[in-house]
Amino acid sequence: MRKFVLFLAPNTLLRLMKFTVLIICIVLSSLTIAQVSDDSLKVVMPETANADLGMIEPPATFKPSDAFNGYLSIQNSSAIIMTLIKNSNYLKIDEGMTDEFFAKNKLNFISKEKFVSDHGVKGIQYKFWFELEGNKYVRYMVYAGDLSTTLWLNITYPKMLEELVEMEILKSIKTITLNP
Repeated sequence: MRKFVLFLAPNTLLRLMKFTVLIICIVLSSLTIAQVSDDSLKVVMPETANADLGMIEPPATFKPSDAFNGYLSIQNSSAIIMTLIKNSNYLKIDEGMTDEFFAKNKLNFISKEKFVSDHGVKGIQYKFWFELEGNKYVRYMVYAGDLSTTLWLNITYPKMLEELVEMEILKSIKTITLNP
């Protein structure tokens, strides 16, 4: 039986992280507007913060990362990046998930699905594939939360490991809680 392990080269991991930061900037470029009084509007800018790692139960091989806020599975070359978006609900963020956004970020749309976690947190999960340096990857972008706070999970793993990793990722998404 042949065994092999796929590791991300440091420059590939750095590119994936830069790609994630770019997506964060695009998502946050939308404004949330709240009515203050009858005649005035106040612009409330979304803010990002590191999400509490206790907001999900990661798959077995995923350990807290020292390089970013989230979890990393070195043996599966997979990552879960966790960001908390304050002052924006997941339905508002979902409005920005357009074909233009996908094309601009070189994401190939596979599916979109609404869900409710085991803790009653509602959300939307998108599944994409993309290619980087000749390798194909799967990316889940998950938005879940309440009226004013959204947990954003950016999950990436090699396409060739999909049959092993995907079910564990989907189980982890079902564990989302806003009150760890």
